[in-house]
Amino acid sequence: MRELDVLLVRFLEREFPTVEPPVQAAFELLLSAQDPEIVDLLAGRMIAEDPVLNDVIQRLLAQSRH
Repeated sequence: MRELDVLLVRFLEREFPTVEPPVQAAFELLLSAQDPEIVDLLAGRMIAEDPVLNDVIQRLLAQSRH
């Protein structure tokens, strides 16, 4: 899933170094998920229980629109 990799790497390079530690931890948690689960989260077919993880997902979606 090349598009997914591009989206995640872009966040890693652009935002990860400057976000708060809890957001960094949530992003790392997201990276530990399987690709289909990440896609479901990004597509809204699945909702994360962790509000910080949901924040990361929203940041990724906002970034993909730009």
